[in-house]
Amino acid sequence: MKRSIFFLIGLFMTLNAFAATPEPDLELARELLRYLHVDYENNTAGIVKAANEHWGRKPGMERWELSEPRVTPDERKKLLKDFDALGIREDLAPTQSHYRYAIILGGAVPRMKRRLGHFINLWQQGLRTDEIVFLTGQRPLIPEIDKIEELTSDGFKQAPAGTHYEDLIPQNETEAAKLLFHTTKLPTEMRQVAVTYIDTPRFLKNGHWERPYTALTAYQWLQTRPEPGSVLAFSDQPHAAYQFAALREYIPKEFKLEVTASAASAETTLAEYLDALALWLQKCYPIEEEK
Repeated sequence: MKRSIFFLIGLFMTLNAFAATPEPDLELARELLRYLHVDYENNTAGIVKAANEHWGRKPGMERWELSEPRVTPDERKKLLKDFDALGIREDLAPTQSHYRYAIILGGAVPRMKRRLGHFINLWQQGLRTDEIVFLTGQRPLIPEIDKIEELTSDGFKQAPAGTHYEDLIPQNETEAAKLLFHTTKLPTEMRQVAVTYIDTPRFLKNGHWERPYTALTAYQWLQTRPEPGSVLAFSDQPHAAYQFAALREYIPKEFKLEVTASAASAETTLAEYLDALALWLQKCYPIEEEK
């Protein structure tokens, strides 16, 4: 099911973005555990623990490394229906036409490209912001996941004469975000908006380097002392609920925060939905240190 967004004389007609931290349906999460034959203790902590142990990523693991559960086509339809009920598949529209900050949440390059594309679509329908902020970091890029060759080729086509192709190849997520924004065709007025890139460093944990996660990039942004104002963060499904909760953890109430998201794509795996649910549960009902 899709929540549509329409603009009329610059006004929003459908108002659906997250403006308060949504909480996952624990009964539905319990039903999913039973349906997928996952053992759990029948209490909140038990549900959260089982979901994270069986569906969540292990330290150092990325979403694209998750194993897809083996289900029949009918079982897949049933699971997607449950994800619909949880609200992690449909698009989420902003509630106003102007915000002080537009935050593009980092991730693999195709995901950032999708979030930027969502921003462009809303801009063309009347949305305006005073500043664009990319919450990114020093995650090393993976060529086949981040589509580095495609991104670099786009940059090379627009580069001045004499530019060496190798000099344009981004090495981390922040550099990729900069090249992506530079090479994307934007509305003229949007190109004139001030842009800030938050280059969050990695950190050493349990003997390996961890990439910066959503809440940490928000914390890093706040160290630049931005003036309080309205914030529209761009996520995509099925990650919007978790990312709202993660951002709200650090962004103070003086910043009116909303999260908008495009609907989950047809390529979204069941493993990705389940991982998103596990993260959301952990963020709303923490039982151990965040991964």
